[in-house]
Amino acid sequence: MGEAKDDEELLLEAQVFGALGADSSQKLDSLARDITERNSSTYRSEEPSTDSDSLLFVIDKKKMPSFRETAGVTTKVDNNENQTGVWHDEDDEEVVVNIQAQKRLKKLRKSLDEDDLDGSDLTNRLRSKHIEMNKSRTKWADKIRNQIKKGERKNNLKRPRDGESSDSESDLFRSSEAFVKPSRRSFGGALRLASGRLEVSRLTDANRHGKSNSVVQSIDWHRNAMLFLTAGLDKTLRLFQIDGKENSKVHSAHFADMPIHEARFAGETDNEIICVGRRKFMYWVDLETNHVGRIPYLVGRDEKSLETMTVSPDGTRIGIGGNDGNVLLMSQKTKQLTGSLKMNGTCRCLAFSNDSNKLYSSGGSGYVYIWDLRMNRCLHRHSDEGSTGTRTIALSSDNARYATGSDAGVVNIYDAESTLGKKHPSPIKSVLNLTTPIDEVSFNHDGQLLAMISRRKKDSMKLVNCNTLNVVPNWPTSGTPLRYTQCAAFSPNSGMLAIGNDSGKCLLYRILHYEAA
Repeated sequence: MGEAKDDEELLLEAQVFGALGADSSQKLDSLARDITERNSSTYRSEEPSTDSDSLLFVIDKKKMPSFRETAGVTTKVDNNENQTGVWHDEDDEEVVVNIQAQKRLKKLRKSLDEDDLDGSDLTNRLRSKHIEMNKSRTKWADKIRNQIKKGERKNNLKRPRDGESSDSESDLFRSSEAFVKPSRRSFGGALRLASGRLEVSRLTDANRHGKSNSVVQSIDWHRNAMLFLTAGLDKTLRLFQIDGKENSKVHSAHFADMPIHEARFAGETDNEIICVGRRKFMYWVDLETNHVGRIPYLVGRDEKSLETMTVSPDGTRIGIGGNDGNVLLMSQKTKQLTGSLKMNGTCRCLAFSNDSNKLYSSGGSGYVYIWDLRMNRCLHRHSDEGSTGTRTIALSSDNARYATGSDAGVVNIYDAESTLGKKHPSPIKSVLNLTTPIDEVSFNHDGQLLAMISRRKKDSMKLVNCNTLNVVPNWPTSGTPLRYTQCAAFSPNSGMLAIGNDSGKCLLYRILHYEAA
């Protein structure tokens, strides 16, 4: 025999399976009223309802504590610098870490013989190290905190009362000028690079999946895509798709009879790569068809080496340093010579202006030549101050400045407009931080940074802030694994800097000042 069913079970059964009999609906209503009256003493609400849902739900009208009250958070600014964390894990005190065993943790030592730390001490050391390394990023917060303490600034962290708006909200919605008007700190459409520290972080090596078997002699970025090339004395050209993490290898080409000294993207859409070396011939690679072409010699010329080569920014012209100070001009489409220019001494370096209408050249004589390619004539010639021989030259993207590197380790930065008409102009800045011959100088896309390297001495690379004309003080450091740098190149938007060295690696760094790569 089963147990007798109570009223609530009978009511539920009638609602689910239906009630039988003529008076079933009346019995159902009577049963529901009995249950409601019996439970009314237990379940009460401020607003009683006759709805059947009142049997299942209770409406609580009491005021609930806010999150800030529950968590114990107050809006008052605490002047105590030694604030404790909200969360404390007791198990941290039982953990013991040997900081001598891992190289990355040795920097946390306060003495050379210190080895074991418990979890709490390790957390405090890591927090202090993080604050020390990121002072420049949090400088704005420290400034505001000091102003609040001195009473020079309102504490906008206080929550406004109901119906009120904070000062920060009213300032935010008062005008949209800050969103549509360019910042006064802008520099050629980009944020102006501030003086002092430059925030740099290391990424995965650009040629991680295709390390060179010799020094990385030449590197270059595709101007419309994150495509990157490396070339060197191992006679191999390699292409990589750069994303900062995987940097997958896309393609490679081996030239059995030519160690590569210079490789550059060419063509109106950078659809070709020109490769040259200490040979009278050169190679070109079509990126669309993967076809490799060979130019056996330059018609009418007897040059034995074509290693001094550069490509115009529009990709249609190729400049080559020839014998006896001759500057050879070649068409990218036809691969034929279109003209030549003659300078005194030897031609060691070439650089096109951003509009590809001017060409700057220099060499063993220590003079800088400025050529007008529309008329194939020399516009101006001046001496490179303090130079017995100029090894490299580079122009900024706005053609306002150019830099030269000499055998004496001096980098001169000139103002392009003020040098015209002067035979012996003075540079606006002479950088003397490197002591061995300068092998390469390179501006970034907006002309705010200048990279200069020397291959003769280990870790010989510096960055110059062109706004202040001072060398960046905090990078590279003594711990940066540059080795013997061979070449350097900024990405199209200067968000990345690639550096090739003698070990066959191409280091990749993220410049955090620039948002896009």
